[in-house]
Amino acid sequence: MVLMWIIFILVIIVFLFFYSNMYFSFRFTYTSHQLVCTIEIYLYRLRIFQQEIKLDDNNEDNEIWRIWKDKSLQELIDVFQADCRNVFQKMGDLNCFVRSIFQKISVHELKWFTHVGTGEASTTGLAAGSIWAFKEVLVGFISNQSKIYCKPKIGVHPHFQFKCIQSTFNCIVSVKIGQAIHVFLKAMRKTSFRKEAAFIK
Repeated sequence: MVLMWIIFILVIIVFLFFYSNMYFSFRFTYTSHQLVCTIEIYLYRLRIFQQEIKLDDNNEDNEIWRIWKDKSLQELIDVFQADCRNVFQKMGDLNCFVRSIFQKISVHELKWFTHVGTGEASTTGLAAGSIWAFKEVLVGFISNQSKIYCKPKIGVHPHFQFKCIQSTFNCIVSVKIGQAIHVFLKAMRKTSFRKEAAFIK
């Protein structure tokens, strides 16, 4: 009888665990000289993980900084646009997998504000328009694929008199632990199938 009660309690605990929501908080702050990324994970309002990553101009050994440090603002924008196209290309190649991930996600906060200026009105307007278009596409994709419980707040503020680039991105999402494990196993299974197919070829 005692063993049955133990098994019953364990089953309830496992059931509650798999149907519990895990919250992920992402904060990105980018300026001309530093990128700071903070990731936090919460379970039952308890923070179980926190990591802050800093990439700045004092980190000469960082590959990203070596690539970006000597570029002008316009070159950075061109690189940014090219990277965005690559991201969407990869998302297209992994369309089913990406959609399955986003369909399991609930968005509770989405804020993205950017200040940009090239020192010239024409290029500042072009840069601001490009960044705004990219944000609209990305936020639209997230809105269509995920459950959103907040109103996304995005903005692009052009500065025509001086050069600057600064962006802040805040996002809080949640996913049920059981669904996250299911997506992970599905991705691992697809990866193994692809490796087997490549090996056969």
